[in-house]
Amino acid sequence: MNGIDAVQVAFRGAHMWFDGTTADISAAQAAMQPPGRCPTVGALMAHVLHCEDGMLSMFVTKTQPLWQRDGWEAKTGVPWLLEIPQDPPATASIDLDQLRAYTQAVFAQTDATLARLTAADLDGELDLTEAGMGKMPLGAFLVTMLLGNTYAHTSGFPRSRACRGRRATRSSRAGV
Repeated sequence: MNGIDAVQVAFRGAHMWFDGTTADISAAQAAMQPPGRCPTVGALMAHVLHCEDGMLSMFVTKTQPLWQRDGWEAKTGVPWLLEIPQDPPATASIDLDQLRAYTQAVFAQTDATLARLTAADLDGELDLTEAGMGKMPLGAFLVTMLLGNTYAHTSGFPRSRACRGRRATRSSRAGV
């Protein structure tokens, strides 16, 4: 297996984990505000997707994110959450079906972007200085920044739900 194949497999795994973990989350659960300054599950879902869409678009393809280009904020009822603010927004009006449609659009865009990469691209340097992250090879960016963000936040969804009195399901624990 070469580097491109490994990155593609890793993203397919992350997408499968995200889909499996979020598959049975209801709109009410996605919008339920946890105690303190924690974001809702819906806001965390949007954040994971916004990072993948936004960071791939801004730093890799140099295009406008799908979120802005296709008007997903109006469709989903969730603001742009590339970064989660200190006081996360409520997501009471979230349209979970539209957020799931956005999920599939982001994942398809990622798959298409990765399919166009070469081994040399993975070694190419990204300048992320404007975002406060310095410079790093594209391959490192993909597997640390994007995959790390997806796995870190997705692993918190079942715990968030369990804290609210709903037992995490087998699919939400296993990610499948």
